[in-house]
Amino acid sequence: MNQDLYVSYIGAKALVVAWVGSVLGPIYIYMGWGDYESWPIYVGLALTVISLLSIRDGLKALEKNIYSDFVAYTLVTILIPIVVFGYYAIT
Repeated sequence: MNQDLYVSYIGAKALVVAWVGSVLGPIYIYMGWGDYESWPIYVGLALTVISLLSIRDGLKALEKNIYSDFVAYTLVTILIPIVVFGYYAIT
């Protein structure tokens, strides 16, 4: 890949936001559900959209046979909420 430091650094920060957003997005949506004038539902929707865009980028990388980006963008973004919510469902 021919990317400069700026593109790589911004991409890494966006990926972390997508990972955190995959867990916090649904929680914030649940907190703000029913009261559409409160901030949690809008933050939750924004974080969920960022996570979905990350998953889309991972699927595009899979089409180009870039498996490391697919794992980072798609699989990890999907598996983090499953592990976190599954852990709290069991305990």
